[in-house]
Parts: sequence; C-alpha cells; structure tokens
Amino acid sequence: MLSLLFAALFALVLGLAFTFAGYRVFLVMLPIWGFFAGFWLGAEATTLIFGAGFLATTTGWVIGFILGLLGAVLSYMFYALGVALVAAGFGWALGAGRWADGRHRF
Repeated sequence: MLSLLFAALFALVLGLAFTFAGYRVFLVMLPIWGFFAGFWLGAEATTLIFGAGFLATTTGWVIGFILGLLGAVLSYMFYALGVALVAAGFGWALGAGRWADGRHRF
C-alpha cells in the first residue's frame, strides 16, 4: 500500500512538473531517456549475441553503458532523434507490458 502511495505521489509531481515547466523538464529528461534506451539496446544485444542473461555479464554492462552514453549525447544534440528515442522507449515499454501479461493474441 505504501509503495502505491509513493508511486502515485511521484506520478503527481512528475505530472505537475510537465504541466508547469514542460519544455524545460523535457529537455532535461530527453538525454536521460536516451541513456536508458541506449543502455537497454546494448545490454539486450549482448544478451542475444552471447546467450547469457540480461545484464549477467560485465560485457553487457559495459556495452550497455557505452550505447547509453551515445544515446544520451545523440538525443541531446539531435532533438528529433531524441524524440524518436523517447517514443521508441515508450513503445517498447507498452509492448513488453502487453506481452508480459500473458493474454497477448495475434
């Protein structure tokens, strides 16, 4: 119950920040989202290539961190690419959540 309360308060604070300072907050959040998208891409690619678990090897962490930094820099330097990275991250999260619920149908 307490974790739900903290999640709701976090969502409320984030929503208020986007409401009253949306563009400035988005410019700060864009490289952060780019980092996480690049980190996930590098770690997942390492998992698929070497067959180890997700973030189970040091190689996965290093490649994920390098691609994460690249994603953050590119999303800051190229605004349109950053928006595409954020959209891809949201799309991946929605797809992964839909797939994980066990009721997916084709």
